[in-house]
Amino acid sequence: MLVIMVADTVDYGDYALGVRIESIAYSVQTMVVKAGAAFAGLFIGMVLSLIGYVPNVQQSASTLLGMQAIMVGAPLLFFAITQVGVYLRYYALDGHLLDQVQQWLQNKYGAQHVAEVTPEAEGSLPAQQIRSSI
Repeated sequence: MLVIMVADTVDYGDYALGVRIESIAYSVQTMVVKAGAAFAGLFIGMVLSLIGYVPNVQQSASTLLGMQAIMVGAPLLFFAITQVGVYLRYYALDGHLLDQVQQWLQNKYGAQHVAEVTPEAEGSLPAQQIRSSI
């Protein structure tokens, strides 16, 4: 779902600003994923120390329950925070606005425009000649 949201954001940027910035949007998305993975490692390490985890020994019942909470409860909690706190509150690219953006992009980049920007139209070698020379 995140990749689709980034693609919609790129489309909206083209619609609102007239500039497509796929490289910046996906680079930031990659950085956020890596930062999230680093935060997850930090969070798990802190919670394991809080629940009394000791490596290489048999764990107590309360520690095992805490580990189950980390594996099940924490992801559910973070998913709910993301869904309700971020997606439903701030993500507005759905419904009518998304339809409007997609229609505008179709008019801008539709089939009639793609045909005008072929290599043959720009005076370079046709694609078939380029493939056969490789």
